[in-house]
Amino acid sequence: MMCPAIWGRCRLYGPTSLVARQTTGITMVLVLGLSVGCGSNLPATFELSGVVTLDGQPVPVGDIVFYPDASQGNTGMQARAAIRDGSYRTPPGKGHVGGPMVIVVNCLDGIPVPESPDGCDMLDSPFKLKRELPRQNAELDIAIPGSTKRADRKSTRLNSS
Repeated sequence: MMCPAIWGRCRLYGPTSLVARQTTGITMVLVLGLSVGCGSNLPATFELSGVVTLDGQPVPVGDIVFYPDASQGNTGMQARAAIRDGSYRTPPGKGHVGGPMVIVVNCLDGIPVPESPDGCDMLDSPFKLKRELPRQNAELDIAIPGSTKRADRKSTRLNSS
């Protein structure tokens, strides 16, 4: 192992060596090249908002995810929004790409438990649907039928009687 005291005098090793300068130069070129190429090819995204109800009642807490439907040839990034008191809105700049989408909704009862401050699942499994979304800012209300409700929500709580 070389002593750090001689690094400055060594041509092949150390912080001022040829190898260190070449590695730093190559790294900088790669980082700059990747950062320039990343932002220009992103598809446009659109904000989406609406109301989510379960059996006619607003969903207290949950989330909704919008996936481009690859089976219909749609591509792009997914979008996600939190549901609070039945309402949701995708964050600005992080909306959906439009076109055919698969929408997945998770509903929670909003009653805190030790495992989750947002409560327990209200459905046996996430609610899924397919929709064609416009390629513009829009509103979409989602009505989940009561037949999808979890039969016994209390059974999911670890500390309930």
